Amino acid sequence: GLREADTTSTLVVKIVTSTVATVPAIGLVAAVATASAVPGWLTSRALVYFGTISYGLYLWHAILDWTIGQATGTTGVGGLLAGSTSAILAVGVATLSYRFIETPFLQRRDRFTP
Repeated sequence: GLREADTTSTLVVKIVTSTVATVPAIGLVAAVATASAVPGWLTSRALVYFGTISYGLYLWHAILDWTIGQATGTTGVGGLLAGSTSAILAVGVATLSYRFIETPFLQRRDRFTP
């Protein structure tokens, strides 16, 4: 991630954001583990779409975040701008990456498997 000085406020932000990310993840695991069938919201078009482009999001978000952060700064409003912009751009770049790189590669993969 982007580096910034550790202060009391950044420590609080890190604790809050990790909790905000962790609690829903635990709820998701619990919901799937206890359900006899996959809950309908897990098959929504939006979640399926993000699952489809998730590898591209994983690859591209850090590159975009770092690049934009170099131009805008990594703390304060500049950091918020960098993170927000890179998140939006990462979805677009990951979509293009899936369409023009991953899909053709996966189609060719079938030629080499028995």
